[in-house]
Amino acid sequence: MRDILMQPVVYWQAGGLLMIPLAGVCLALWTLFFRARREIAAALTLPEDCDVAIESAVRQGDPQTLGERLARFPAMLREAAQAAASAFTRGRSPGEAFEKHIAACDRHLSRDLTVLSALTTLAPLLGLLGTVAGMIATFRAVSDTAGDTSAQVASGISQALITTQFGLAIAIPGLWGAARLRRALRQVRVLFARCQAHLSLAFAQLDTP
Repeated sequence: MRDILMQPVVYWQAGGLLMIPLAGVCLALWTLFFRARREIAAALTLPEDCDVAIESAVRQGDPQTLGERLARFPAMLREAAQAAASAFTRGRSPGEAFEKHIAACDRHLSRDLTVLSALTTLAPLLGLLGTVAGMIATFRAVSDTAGDTSAQVASGISQALITTQFGLAIAIPGLWGAARLRRALRQVRVLFARCQAHLSLAFAQLDTP
């Protein structure tokens, strides 16, 4: 039992110092993934009858309280709708105000995804750096005539292989996660565009004498 528990420790030590930044990249990558997934999933919680709900909310009551009448909508859409309503009361284009607010929300949702993609690229590069460091240690051991050459060669090869393996083990799921988030973000953009069209139409009808 003890030998089984010690295997991860031995594996970690054999990877060398580069295992520390690799572990940091792994932790940051999955933290960003789950945070981005939570925010995107929240933005996707749109009622099926969103078109009817938007038109009804625009026609009822003061435009300044439009956000309160869209309680079933995601917070980002409520805030964008309120910005559109404020623009409408000032005689400006509600569609442009909505689009400007949504663009800021899109940048916010894309921020973690951009960093996630960068970390996914960084992980195998750190693994490659470990490979180079391990091979340098291996060649140094081969050229060294003193000491236990076989142990030094084995240590260098282990470092080279383990860091490469760990870097790829981080990057491959990261690529999958980033692709999944990009697809979900495209769905969010489609839903936002749909809401913008319905909102602009509702305000246009409200403005028609």
